[in-house]
Amino acid sequence: MTTLIFVGHLNQELLLAGASLALSIINVAGFNVLMGMSSALDTFCGQAYEAKQYHMVGIYTQRAMLVITLELLLQFVSQIGLMCYYCYFTSSSPLHVKRLGLESWTFEVMVFLSGALPNPALQTSALSICINVLGSFWMIPFGVSVAESTRISNELGVGYPNAAYVAVLVTLMMALTCGVVDLDMWSCRVCFDYFDAFQTTLQGVARGCGWQKLGAYVNLGSFYLVGIPLSALLTFVFHMNSQGLFLGLVTTLVVQVVCFLFVTWRTDWEKEVNKAAIRV
Repeated sequence: MTTLIFVGHLNQELLLAGASLALSIINVAGFNVLMGMSSALDTFCGQAYEAKQYHMVGIYTQRAMLVITLELLLQFVSQIGLMCYYCYFTSSSPLHVKRLGLESWTFEVMVFLSGALPNPALQTSALSICINVLGSFWMIPFGVSVAESTRISNELGVGYPNAAYVAVLVTLMMALTCGVVDLDMWSCRVCFDYFDAFQTTLQGVARGCGWQKLGAYVNLGSFYLVGIPLSALLTFVFHMNSQGLFLGLVTTLVVQVVCFLFVTWRTDWEKEVNKAAIRV
């Protein structure tokens, strides 16, 4: 966000569009992968700690540090190494990386699609700025989801299913509050922020329970079977331009919220406690 602010003061749309694309590539190739890998610790470390398996917390952390270090080396060695890594990633990488990657990469795809619109420099710059601003506000529900995933994994690890369920209800109410706060701050972002806060919080439930495989499937279906095709249809067929891209993202978030709410509502928390005991 800071980079775009400084580049924007140069008063050249082309430079701003170039910086936007560069940041998108960095997110796709680096930060999103690292965040996906580190999010696995939300499940494993939380459940192991409350199960009094303190040595496993250290083992999981050391494994995560090793894997992330190897990933960074592959990125800096050469572009060939990076390409080989992603060929491996698409087939056998941990599902929590795919879950986060499938979601985050969609926003970058929207930035690339905006380059096919009339006046691409302006469209790419504007959409990238909007996504970065929304990402700044997204940090609020994301912080709630991190605390939620830790709390749920702790309760499941110690064997308290009712406490885990209460944690889910509390965080959903907090997500609703986050959506209302954003509504008051900027009314044109109501729909996006409201559903984004809910889906981010519900993904915290998925991390705490170890539903990475389910999350990957939900993100794959909502973003790549619904969101991107709908955005392309509204943008290039109905000529809604950047508004079509944004409306496709909002529809995607609605699908995510419905899917995760259904799964959470149908969850047997006693079974989740047993799964956590087996996992630890």
